[in-house]
Amino acid sequence: MTSRSRSNSVDVSALLVVLTPSSVTKHQQADLEKVHLNADAHPDLRQETVALLQLAFPIIATLALEFLPGAFSVAIVGHIDSPLRKEYVDAATLSTMFLNISGLSIGCGLSTAMDTLCSQTVGAGKLYNLGMYFQSGLIVLGSMFLPSLILNYHAEYFLLALHQDPVVAALAGTYSRVSVWCLPGFFLYELLKKVLQAQNIVHPMAYIAIVSNVVYGLLGYYMCYYTELSFLGAAYARTISNTLLPVFALIYLTWNPVYKVWWPADHSVSSQWKAALAHVPEFFTLGIPGMLMMLMEWWAFEVCAVMAGWMEDPVLAISVQSVLMSLSAQAYSLFLGLSIATTVRLGNALGANEPHRAELISRVALGVALVAGAFVSLVFLVTHEYLPLIFISDPASIEATQHALAMFVVFELIDCMSCAAQSLLKGMGKQAIGA
Repeated sequence: MTSRSRSNSVDVSALLVVLTPSSVTKHQQADLEKVHLNADAHPDLRQETVALLQLAFPIIATLALEFLPGAFSVAIVGHIDSPLRKEYVDAATLSTMFLNISGLSIGCGLSTAMDTLCSQTVGAGKLYNLGMYFQSGLIVLGSMFLPSLILNYHAEYFLLALHQDPVVAALAGTYSRVSVWCLPGFFLYELLKKVLQAQNIVHPMAYIAIVSNVVYGLLGYYMCYYTELSFLGAAYARTISNTLLPVFALIYLTWNPVYKVWWPADHSVSSQWKAALAHVPEFFTLGIPGMLMMLMEWWAFEVCAVMAGWMEDPVLAISVQSVLMSLSAQAYSLFLGLSIATTVRLGNALGANEPHRAELISRVALGVALVAGAFVSLVFLVTHEYLPLIFISDPASIEATQHALAMFVVFELIDCMSCAAQSLLKGMGKQAIGA
């Protein structure tokens, strides 16, 4: 997708014509009007900062809620009254790590192609291409599920090959066979979310994530503490809640049918699938470098969980690592939310052929990311004695985590700037440089 455009703004009235009058409410019209981009020949620093933050906050909230089940699972499993409590925590941690490496990071990484394609398409006023890119995403991410399924069904063997504790590896393998089924629903939801974000429609996804987390929390608590599933209850709860994510998104689209502008008025189902298949190479061209950027970041941290299993007291080390991973995921949701908002804003500007505004957006993004990283580091430093108590109850694990968390602040400062730099490359369609 190039940044060249035939128009500096999207004709909102043209979009509204696509919907029948009876199907468009005031709230729906407001959502559609968010697609409109005001051409700005003289970009203003304050305006761009406010615009970036307004777009970023709902995305950050959505991501934080999407990452929350991982932290929930550790917290719920970590308080089960069982002599195998520490082994359960380690198993849930290693299983989550393996799912991240073999499934989530691949799907989320490939879907970053949508950040570039959809944002520039909206900026150029060619919303009728959004459906085609969505269908290309379905083809690409759908093809990734079978390999992920096979890998997770054999997670125990991979963990044993990495010299993990046999008891923990067996428990993690059982956990993975359940949790891997959360991927199809999450992938579909991720693609829908990318298309809506490109249109600056972000609040509904935050509400959907809230509902999904409520479902997860209630199911996880009940299944872990009041059924014979024990720690596996957290895996079943996550699978169910993730499967409901696209269901809730489709309910929203039924109420607010903005999807009707995603395809040409004269399109046919067969022609659109042919067009989507033809654009799969372009999707891979952008998605694979984006995936590699994400894999290097995710895998670097997940490898630490594997290395923790090689230490003198592996059960204690993995418990500490599980808390650090959970807290890092929440901090990462802040940085990634700013990153996605930056990519959308930058892609819109380039698609509308506004290079001066794009340059200002880049500067604003780097400054905001630095402030966010400093804030997170300060919070971790001040609260490092209290945060571990939320996740684990073993005294030795708590003490070790408190010490590790105080040293963790340096990583957060580096991570925030890395996310900001990646967002600029994605917005320009230059993922290959970052990879």
